[in-house]
Amino acid sequence: MTRSKERETAMRLLVTKLMERAIPQVKSQLSDYANYCVDQEGVRRLATLCAQGPYEETQLRLEEYDEQRLTWEPEWNIVESLPANAYDKNTRTLSPVCAAFRGTNGVTIFAFISEHGSIQATTRWVDCALHTASGRSLFMVQNIQLEKLFLEFGPPVIAVAAFGSQSLGLMRTLQTFVKTRLNRSTHARVSLIWAPTEVARYCSETSFANTEMPHVDSSTRTCVFLARYVQDPLFVLSTLFDAEKTAVQLFSICSRLTKQRADELYSRLCWEMSLWTSATGFWVEDCVKRPNSVALLQFVAGLGPFKGQDLFQTLSQNQPASRADVLRTLESSFDEYVARNAVNSLFVAPPAPSSNESRGWNPLDATLIPLHWRPMVEFFSKALLDSAELGRVAALKLISMDVNEKRSKVYGKDTLTLLNRVRSSLIECRNEVGEREVELMLDEIVSGTKSYLRRPFRKLSSHELMISVTGLVYVASQELKSTYAMAGRPEEQTWRNALVLRKGDYITGTIAGIRGSSNPGIRVLTSRGAGAFLSADSINDEALRMELLSHIRTVEQRRQERRSNTGDDVYYAPAWLTKGSPIQGTVTGCMWTWCELKLDWCPPQTYDVVSEKTFDPLPSYNSIIKDNVSSVNSLKTVQIEQETIKFSTKISRHSFFRDVFSKSIQELLRDKEIGETLLCPSRRVRNGAVCVVKVGAHSMCNWLVKEKRRQDGGIYYLLKDDVIDAALEFNEVDELLSNYIQPLVSLTRLVRQHRRFLENADDVSAYFSDPSRSQNGLLYAFVETGKSSRPYCVITKGAKKNHVFPLYFTNKHIYIRLPFVDVSRTVSEKWVKCENAEVVSVVVKEHARALYTQSNSD
Repeated sequence: MTRSKERETAMRLLVTKLMERAIPQVKSQLSDYANYCVDQEGVRRLATLCAQGPYEETQLRLEEYDEQRLTWEPEWNIVESLPANAYDKNTRTLSPVCAAFRGTNGVTIFAFISEHGSIQATTRWVDCALHTASGRSLFMVQNIQLEKLFLEFGPPVIAVAAFGSQSLGLMRTLQTFVKTRLNRSTHARVSLIWAPTEVARYCSETSFANTEMPHVDSSTRTCVFLARYVQDPLFVLSTLFDAEKTAVQLFSICSRLTKQRADELYSRLCWEMSLWTSATGFWVEDCVKRPNSVALLQFVAGLGPFKGQDLFQTLSQNQPASRADVLRTLESSFDEYVARNAVNSLFVAPPAPSSNESRGWNPLDATLIPLHWRPMVEFFSKALLDSAELGRVAALKLISMDVNEKRSKVYGKDTLTLLNRVRSSLIECRNEVGEREVELMLDEIVSGTKSYLRRPFRKLSSHELMISVTGLVYVASQELKSTYAMAGRPEEQTWRNALVLRKGDYITGTIAGIRGSSNPGIRVLTSRGAGAFLSADSINDEALRMELLSHIRTVEQRRQERRSNTGDDVYYAPAWLTKGSPIQGTVTGCMWTWCELKLDWCPPQTYDVVSEKTFDPLPSYNSIIKDNVSSVNSLKTVQIEQETIKFSTKISRHSFFRDVFSKSIQELLRDKEIGETLLCPSRRVRNGAVCVVKVGAHSMCNWLVKEKRRQDGGIYYLLKDDVIDAALEFNEVDELLSNYIQPLVSLTRLVRQHRRFLENADDVSAYFSDPSRSQNGLLYAFVETGKSSRPYCVITKGAKKNHVFPLYFTNKHIYIRLPFVDVSRTVSEKWVKCENAEVVSVVVKEHARALYTQSNSD
């Protein structure tokens, strides 16, 4: 019996020890794996962005493809577009670009950049009332001004920012502008393309943007960086790696990372950026011609931020004429290892045609082939051409050939055969290369300045455009069925991802207008923030359908009568068809061109109605639709993955919303009246916005507002108050402003109107030392502190020092934090609720009297 108890005790101790060691080890391993997944996802995301090639006119030989189309179909993700025009073999050709960005304030910014990315001109379009003569006149003036800029700078492409539903109207306006004015005046083809704004919006807030454009507004900065992103994505991505480490903000998980983990992720991204820069090369001439080129130069192998800055200064002052000159410059500034690592990634452009001498320039100076491998290139050239000429002559002859001719010569020989011939030769570096190195040299000979790692330009897909404009994803049911069959998910589980819509989902909204012509129906603004169209044929209620058709006919008839000035009678639409009336339906499809959902009318429901079986969502939308996720490069068949989900909040469509961060908002409100309010995106919270309110002459307060979705898909706004431990919900942004912010500002005005209010804290000493006030009992004053957390306080005069009691405001009460002493002489601070400033004054006096009485009794 004793032995069994001892054995049981020993086993219990063993299990306890194992648990004490196993649990921390499991937690540590899970944490390491989670960090690994975050790093891998971040690297894949950055690699996908870096793989995007500069804009160039491309072609796609598919019957379904029309060059006039603005989007790419997801079914085409197994093919690649190819350059439409032949390119120069030894020089880099980048196109001038015009970008158009329509912000939330209704103003459209146009930015023109040169082939080197420098700003040539900017202009603005404002919304014009075309039904008035003055509006039409202003619209014509804007068109003429924009046309003059196109005639002066001649960009072959207009990149329209895919940002919000208003960008759809901008695209249609520009299509008309190009067709009716530009094509006739310039006699050249100007292309229109969609461009994503995610990278450009982050770049506009970097230190590089602040240095280059210190006094330029955020919308103009975004437009400039959007044009540069279309022209050369890799260059713009490099500006995200600034002192503030803006690159980490590209990933939605950054708000949940600790500072240490964010720094580790940033270091991993820097390493990936260095690999891409070293593999695609850096043009030395950009140090002089391209803005912010030092941002990319720092990622050349062997350099870094400090060495990159030093080399940038040197190359800006003394332009090398060849790669040999670059090597001498590096060796004079850095050690041997830095020079050997960096020189092969620095490209030197050929001399200008007007120059009489090449000054030692070689066509291989614009490739990744190292200097000491050039004897092998000459050896390969003689072997590929079966030439008895000198190696240098044969190499120049091979490189100067047409691309197709070079491809037939180079890839007509077996790589292993060439490698064996090199190793049997007397070339010094013959033992440094293997089969992969030989392939690299042959590929560089064929491609010239075109990198194999960066795919040709490709338009946005229809799904990407839908996500960028609306923030929603539409998925057909059959796509879900095939996906879940592969994943082995049970069909009985319920789909609960509010950002993803599928066929059969029940959705509510309000009427935005009607649409007539051949397909009559109702335009709907859904609760998900996206537009939709409800066809009249889908209304199975005969009375409602006939009333809708009659209303559409009446509206069209009255429109014609107004044109002929014959209609005077007042007409009232049916109550259920007035603008803003609620309506509901089920999703049946998506019109990708308009970024609208197709709805079928149904009776109102109190719960989600799904016509087909629903499915549990997968962890990522990447596994549902491979739209622009896996891309087979036409040259090297390299598979690239891309995250396609991008969230767009409904609050960003409000007229008070500004696409800047809170520091810039405070600058905008600095000279405004008390009570002015603006909204801006939150840096730390996903799906969140910051409501910035001016509550004093020098004070502004921030409230974090989170956009949430109910189970039925409806949007509401959550404001948490940690001081009073309350969570307030609002259905609309205007409800938040009118029911919470405005009453709160009214309470602050009552404090400012109090007889003992001081606007400056520096005046407190003089106020208390006034002899006329020392006879009135307790000396106290309401003071504006200028701090965002507690903008107002009450200061009382003490025997040795003044006492400060902070004030806190809600939409109903003013709270003051006062110290209280219990029986055990322990001091604790509590918030005391007051109705207004006068009540605060009474509470302060009574509290001081109570403390004085308590001290005398002790």
